[in-house]
Amino acid sequence: MGGKSLGGVKIAVLGGDEREKVLVRHLTSQGALVKVAGLGDLLIPGVILCGNSLEKALEEAEAVILPVPGVDNEGRVYAPQVSGSLYFTWEMALKVPPGLPCWWGWPRTI
Repeated sequence: MGGKSLGGVKIAVLGGDEREKVLVRHLTSQGALVKVAGLGDLLIPGVILCGNSLEKALEEAEAVILPVPGVDNEGRVYAPQVSGSLYFTWEMALKVPPGLPCWWGWPRTI
């Protein structure tokens, strides 16, 4: 792929493991503005680290990516890189604007 096909698109990446880190590298190489939460210390230029704050990462997002293993039935986001649990709650889901693209590998009811 040539060029910066995602130039300026704001993407939130919530949780994950090495697979999502690879994805974040690719997204930034394509010009996306990426915020991450729940991926530990990620040293990629231009990535905004939001610690464990899913809410902060979601602010102004134009697309949301959750991890391949997804979110469990209690809303817990797969995030083995951090201590403790991160939850994608129904309240957070309601703040995501209708039509905003959201991807995760294994959707469950939250």
